[in-house]
Amino acid sequence: MLSQQNSAYSYAFKGYSMRKNMLLIPTFLFLTACTSPSIYFSDKSVNIITDKQLTVEINGNIRYKTILKLTNIKIGQYVYEVTKGNMLTVEELSVDTTYKFHGSISKTVGIGFSNYKYDEVFSKANMSFFELTNKDEKEKTLYLITYNRNKKNVKFIYGDNKKLFNEILEAIKNDKALLNIQDVIIKQNKQKAQDYIKTTWSEKNIILDGLIYEEGGSPLRILQH
Repeated sequence: MLSQQNSAYSYAFKGYSMRKNMLLIPTFLFLTACTSPSIYFSDKSVNIITDKQLTVEINGNIRYKTILKLTNIKIGQYVYEVTKGNMLTVEELSVDTTYKFHGSISKTVGIGFSNYKYDEVFSKANMSFFELTNKDEKEKTLYLITYNRNKKNVKFIYGDNKKLFNEILEAIKNDKALLNIQDVIIKQNKQKAQDYIKTTWSEKNIILDGLIYEEGGSPLRILQH
């Protein structure tokens, strides 16, 4: 047991030492953690925790954030710059105490990204990976990672960098360490930071589309006569 602990401390220290030398990239570091699959984020990083108790850490800075308050649901939207010109969007949806999201995570994705066709490419526990194609083909394909906690809290991470998406997908799928990625930088984009928010949430989603429902009841919809 002692040798295993020493090995874990040694591994974490090596990961920390490597991270200090990474200057050009969103930094990825796996650390041990005692938790189930999840997504966490702060002002400086986005963290994806796997079911093997490993953490993928993506370092960046928030360039834009806002909060949408709809009926019985709050949506936080955050746009990170993870390298110069490479943006990553995080959204967190939380329902009021007595409500839940209705249906599968695919339903929530379809409602939120109403301008996109979606294809679920991988799912593991409460985490899923999607490719989103714009219906009018004027915008780039989006790559989306979702987290669904008991249909009470949903988180999205998305952007248009396929390599970044695939590296994270392979790490989660195969439970392998992902320590150093240095070629994810793309050409700087002059879009405003808020333009990287691609969802289209509205009261219509709650009333007509049945996005959420009250526990013990039916999805909220306008009654049809």
